[in-house]
Amino acid sequence: MQREPQTEVVYHSSQWTLTVHFGNVQPKSYVWADEPFYIGSSAEESLELEAVIYADNLPNPQKVKLTIEFEIENRLALTINELGVAQK
Repeated sequence: MQREPQTEVVYHSSQWTLTVHFGNVQPKSYVWADEPFYIGSSAEESLELEAVIYADNLPNPQKVKLTIEFEIENRLALTINELGVAQK
């Protein structure tokens, strides 16, 4: 049986939508995504995001501002083997 993906990324011509489904979460509990997702930049910058939280116990979706600060560090290029990517 195949599960629905927990994380979904959709590109809309000039912006991206990242959706992470956490299932049922009890108040004051912590939940982590089952799979990692990565956000990156090739330039030092500050990225402001708006997260929208939907929950059965909220009368309306809650909007939260998130800020990501990118600090760039130049490194040598990595090979596929160094990245640990499985090859067919």
